[in-house]
Amino acid sequence: MVLDEEVTIKQIECKVLNGRKVNLKAMLEVKADVFYNENEEIVKQVNNIEDIQSQIVNLSMNSLVGQNTTKAIAKETLIIDNNDNLSEILSVDFSIKNKETKVSYNKVLAKADIEVRILYLTEERRYKKIRRNYTCYGLY
Repeated sequence: MVLDEEVTIKQIECKVLNGRKVNLKAMLEVKADVFYNENEEIVKQVNNIEDIQSQIVNLSMNSLVGQNTTKAIAKETLIIDNNDNLSEILSVDFSIKNKETKVSYNKVLAKADIEVRILYLTEERRYKKIRRNYTCYGLY
C-alpha cells in the first residue's frame, strides 16, 4: 500500500504555568490517502495474426483503498532553566520532520519528529531560546 499524507498546523496555544514551566498545545490536521497497488495481467502483443491494426497506449492504473482526514492534538509541558523567570513569550515555532507511515492490520500507523522553538523574555529583560525535539505517534 502507498500512503500520501499532508500535515498542517491549525493552531498553537502557549501558556505560562509558572516562572519555569510553559504549556504548549498544537492542533494538527492530517489528511491521508491510502492506495493499494495490485498487479494486473494485460495483453501486450498478439502474434501470428494477419490484417490486424494494433495501437499501443501507455496506461497507469490506481486502485483506491481508503481516504480519511483526522485532527490530532499534541500537548507537552516544557521546563525552562532554573535561573530564568519567564516574563513573556515572544514567539513559538515548530516544524514536523522525519515523517514515517506504516499500514498494518487495516490501520495506518504514523510517526513524526516535532522540533519546537520558543523565544521568551525573562524578568531580567534577557532574551532566551528553548529548542526541544519530540517524537509523536498516531494510529488512524
